[in-house]
Amino acid sequence: MGCTSEEPYTHPELIAENAFEDTIPDSAQYLEPDSFGSRLDDGSLQLLTKDDIPRELAEAEMELEELKQLASDLYSDRMDVLARHTVEPHDTHPDFAPLLDGNWRFQVDDEMAVQLSGVRYAYQELVESTQRFRTKENQLAVYTEFFARLDPAYIVERNLPDKGEATDLSYEEVFELNRVIAEDWGAFRGLAAGAKPPGYPTGKEDEEGYGGGVDEAMYPVRTGIGDQVDFPLKWYDTSIKQQGGRGSCVAFAVTAAVELTIARDQGRWVNLSEQMLYNRAKQVWEGSNYGDNYSLATMLFRMIGYRYSFEASWDYNTSRQRVEFDYGQLYLYSCWAGTMATPYSGEHCSDTNHQASMFTTTVGGLSFTAFVNPETDVLPDAGFGTGIGSGIYDPGVVGTFWAIAMLRLDVPVMISFTMPVVGLSGALVGQSEGIVQHLAFEPAGTGGHAMLLIGFVPNAELPPGTPPSPGVGYFIAKNSWGGGYGDGGYVYLPDLWVQRWAKGLYTLVPGTPL
Repeated sequence: MGCTSEEPYTHPELIAENAFEDTIPDSAQYLEPDSFGSRLDDGSLQLLTKDDIPRELAEAEMELEELKQLASDLYSDRMDVLARHTVEPHDTHPDFAPLLDGNWRFQVDDEMAVQLSGVRYAYQELVESTQRFRTKENQLAVYTEFFARLDPAYIVERNLPDKGEATDLSYEEVFELNRVIAEDWGAFRGLAAGAKPPGYPTGKEDEEGYGGGVDEAMYPVRTGIGDQVDFPLKWYDTSIKQQGGRGSCVAFAVTAAVELTIARDQGRWVNLSEQMLYNRAKQVWEGSNYGDNYSLATMLFRMIGYRYSFEASWDYNTSRQRVEFDYGQLYLYSCWAGTMATPYSGEHCSDTNHQASMFTTTVGGLSFTAFVNPETDVLPDAGFGTGIGSGIYDPGVVGTFWAIAMLRLDVPVMISFTMPVVGLSGALVGQSEGIVQHLAFEPAGTGGHAMLLIGFVPNAELPPGTPPSPGVGYFIAKNSWGGGYGDGGYVYLPDLWVQRWAKGLYTLVPGTPL
């Protein structure tokens, strides 16, 4: 009587050159080989091979060299500006340290450390924001936003052309229209900000689409400028969030702008998924698995057609316990939200920058890994999207008046900036009621960060006893480091500070669907 044995499983993609030779992360879920192969066939999984991350890193290095050359050409007459924003990570200051992926670690206080972006994204921000700003398309978008929000009497008094007439103007002529309007910011005052509007939430749980609170969302508990002063967008902001140990600030800045715009225009306070947006940025648009952070300019210009899901569909993961254990490899302990005793319980997680679910299998003694394909694993549509952003800042050429004017006309402004070694951290740990000092000397720059500007308060409108800004006033900035920092999660930036340290300032393009 003969014996038979089952033929070993084979698949055309599960061969030696596609194996994953490194240690399989604990976050990977095991699938039987036939299930793994079937999901490769139907496109719901994407292989990660031993060569993918080295290839990604090599491509990033090549891109960095190209960006350096482009930036040198764009800033040939402003090399001091370029040098201010492109400091290589180093550890000569006790609060800052280089990370293996080229970014910065900033120790905010004894309990919290955050990531700041490195030079690759600094160059990318400077190049893309400047190139975009200097196009007629961008200047027309800015003018259209201004025109839509200006008082009709102001338009008549200034004899401003409508959008159709402005289209026939040159870049220089549209730029000049924007410059003149921006410098007249003192004449603008948008929405009245007295009483809370109907439907204003009493807490984070009242936001439409609220998840499990893993992002530590909380409603503002301000006592400083933001509490004592009325400004147009005061009651249209949503809950303060916490990005934790990941370099995902751009996703929080953009999502905060979208949420605020929805509240302003529709009277709906929503909680949208930053986790999903950051996943798409890293996994799809950038195509990477290792290395955190992203350019705000790039994200805004890649979001055409992007559709949001609610926070409840994919809760944010703060990954407070995550560590890098080797350059160019995956992370460790990404899927622990708080302590090692509190695992993240959201919809997807893996030891990667994008945190899409990871699966593994073994065939012929070889290990293989793959991620969920975001094009096939589609989360429920919350009904909101956005288009590209318009740039309203050109470092060293255009000042902050464009941003001030937008805010005075009820338009939120996203900011990408370089963190100075001194001047910001004190405000973020509750000192000076969140007011950031603009120093007479210029301290060294470090890594990059992004926030949302939701208001501007001129010196003449400051609460009694508030130290005046050395310029014309303070921007009210919403951060994503939780409610225990600054003034209930907000900081107040002097306009001269923003002018020195901003790499880009952006609004959402008018008319985009939300």
